[in-house]
Amino acid sequence: MRVNTAHRHYRAGAAAVAALGLLAACGTSPQSSQSAAMPLAKQAIDTAIRDGAEQRAPGDLATAQQKLALAQKSADNGLFDDARRFAEQAEVDARLASARSRTVQASNALSQLQGNTAPQRQ
Repeated sequence: MRVNTAHRHYRAGAAAVAALGLLAACGTSPQSSQSAAMPLAKQAIDTAIRDGAEQRAPGDLATAQQKLALAQKSADNGLFDDARRFAEQAEVDARLASARSRTVQASNALSQLQGNTAPQRQ
């Protein structure tokens, strides 16, 4: 009899946890998801700039900055799904700019070590 009572309490607790999970998922607004993506995109752009993307991967960096601007404009107009999507794309583009910049930097360093001093640019 005691096991049955414990089992009943366990099931009630599990149901309460599941209900709270559903409420939390429903409570997540598109606005909050886009607002989380915007700082990540900005941080990725700042990292790309620190990695030298302005000189070594300017096209990718410009694309990231344009998409971040579109994300902000979408958010200002209440288009939160679009804002999140643009912010996520801006983050990916900024990471690409950063990676390309570091690749060019490494390639230039290797070329210099090998005696070829002409720097590359992508």
